[in-house]
Amino acid sequence: MRVHFASRTSALADEAQSSERAVNCYTEKAPETAKTPLTLIGTPGLKLFGTIGDGPIRASHSMGGVWFVVSGADLYSVDPAGTGTLIGSLSAGSNDYQMANNLADPQQLFIRAGNFGWIYDGTTLAQITDADFPGATWVTYADTYFLYGDPTGNGRWGLSASLDGTSYDALDFATAEASSDVLVAGVVDHRDLWLMGEKTIEVWWDSGNADFPYERSPQAFMERGCKAKKSVAQDDNTVFWLGDDLIVYQALAYVPTRISTHAVETAIAGYSNTSTAEAFFYTQNGHKFYVLTFAEGTWVFDAATGLWHERQSFGLPRWRASTYINIYDKHLVGDFQNGKVYELDPDTYDEDGVTIQRRIISPVLSVEARRTTMPHLYLDFATGVGLTTGQGSDPQVMLRWSDDGGDTWSNEHWRSLGKTGAKKTRVHWNRLGQFGDKGRIFELTKSDPVEFSLLGAHADLNPGNF
Repeated sequence: MRVHFASRTSALADEAQSSERAVNCYTEKAPETAKTPLTLIGTPGLKLFGTIGDGPIRASHSMGGVWFVVSGADLYSVDPAGTGTLIGSLSAGSNDYQMANNLADPQQLFIRAGNFGWIYDGTTLAQITDADFPGATWVTYADTYFLYGDPTGNGRWGLSASLDGTSYDALDFATAEASSDVLVAGVVDHRDLWLMGEKTIEVWWDSGNADFPYERSPQAFMERGCKAKKSVAQDDNTVFWLGDDLIVYQALAYVPTRISTHAVETAIAGYSNTSTAEAFFYTQNGHKFYVLTFAEGTWVFDAATGLWHERQSFGLPRWRASTYINIYDKHLVGDFQNGKVYELDPDTYDEDGVTIQRRIISPVLSVEARRTTMPHLYLDFATGVGLTTGQGSDPQVMLRWSDDGGDTWSNEHWRSLGKTGAKKTRVHWNRLGQFGDKGRIFELTKSDPVEFSLLGAHADLNPGNF
């Protein structure tokens, strides 16, 4: 019979009730006529694109078809060959950077370094010195203006002169009006400015008023806040963020809609500093991924399927990818530890030569709480994927199981995925013994740098008496 092996991470603290995990693999739903309804696919590897400064890579942005990167406290331009050119140094002592650009001629790149603001016009990099500029806690751009959060607080935010990020007027500011709240972030979506506070969110729109161009939309107020300003990301025609209640939300129109699960929320609640969470969105092979990273782990929501999985770099609790940009026909991410930038590549099966360990833990398999004998388990893998030489020339997967809710595990049982061209290789295990009323949990691990594609699982199950 077909058994559900895994499709997501939904593990709870009590693994005897819910143990399912997918680490470094995600689910793709197959057409109705396909062999199996779901396929587990390995997440993309990281192919080195270049090394930009000493790092870490802290911000990434494009302007005029050119990629700009903040590495450490320095601003670089990066060409299509991955070569960085130093433009200049920014405010040292900060790890909080953000960039936005306007559509002036020449264009201006606004770099926020902590609460300081810098402008690069394609020739000169200079700190904003206008006495009416109070600094910025966040920055974005819309309708010819740089919009920024005022570090003096009290819900204040302001805007630059039209098409000029070096010029400011002391009267060009407003205050979040619907509720007394501290602004955490600002983001522009469909030309509307979303002011995301600690407890509430309100939306403003450009009315064209001569005195101050923005007005609050009376119908767009959300009694839900934002916990981490860098958790805010846009795609799929909407906004995603980590809420003040440590639930992950997607905005449907102006309604915060919960997308996290109890498993995700339980994990997040146990993290030490949730306000430093960072996120980005990317689309690849028809999947839209919201990547949310904490110091202790990385969680990924696939908007195409509505399922969560985990990503983890070898030897780290989290995924090393931080900033993201789609430029030069590549999906490029920065390293949170050094100056390396990588291409996200589905045909690369390691991270710049470092192992990707893919780990799957199945849901609890139980047959009406009966003692059950399992003579056979077959996993339907894409096989014959071995490399010609070196590690992966005879790729292996490891299976073990637990019959007591994850407290203890069996020995490791290894099987081959088949050498190059051995497409008829069968990945199966015989004489797997019995399990009782607690059911059985399987764990599958693969570390060899080869394709990973699990189409399904079948098992012989012979239930006995209660």
